[in-house]
Amino acid sequence: MLTAFVKGDYRAPWPTLVLLLAAVVYFLNPFDFIPDVLLPWGLVDDSLVIAWVVARCRTEIDKFTVWRQGQHSSSDQEPELSAISEAGATPPDPVRDEEPTRSLEN
Repeated sequence: MLTAFVKGDYRAPWPTLVLLLAAVVYFLNPFDFIPDVLLPWGLVDDSLVIAWVVARCRTEIDKFTVWRQGQHSSSDQEPELSAISEAGATPPDPVRDEEPTRSLEN
């Protein structure tokens, strides 16, 4: 989500972005509440912070996941549809899920 926001592809509420960024910084910082050198206890506080942030931002994370799946599915279909149109065929009907048919003009 942070990467998509920085690229300008996705808009998210500022509080969500701040929490996600703070969680990443907390996780990467070895000198936090319980230092990471005290394995495994040093990673327990990191895990708790990340779990809390994910739970707090769950709604926005779900919205982003749906948006991203839509981005991937539309980009996956474009080459297929352009190849169908170049071959002189009609694209399949998503409701009927039919195979493309050749035009009779050739």
